[in-house]
Amino acid sequence: MRTTSDTEALLALYSREGANMLGRFRGMFALAIWDITGRELFLAHDPYGIKPLYYATPKEGVAFASQVKALVASQLTTIEPEPAAIAGFYCGAACPSHGRSIVTC
Repeated sequence: MRTTSDTEALLALYSREGANMLGRFRGMFALAIWDITGRELFLAHDPYGIKPLYYATPKEGVAFASQVKALVASQLTTIEPEPAAIAGFYCGAACPSHGRSIVTC
């Protein structure tokens, strides 16, 4: 670590522990880390969802933000209701997404 930046500390912790690092966190957080080695995007937020994290999987890849309006502004997503996600939400199951719909995790 070169500085006392919280971002730099998070990256160092992720490089050592991967997703297991989340067990060490307290409080509210949302983060995104691009793992160059594994070519994976790691998205996470606090267990209670205090810090929001929304994502969509358009054909262009993946879009994520802490606000829905940011995703909509990207024009990669739509606010059209996703029937499968609505059913999953009310059944207490996972909320599947198909394409351009926005999902909260």
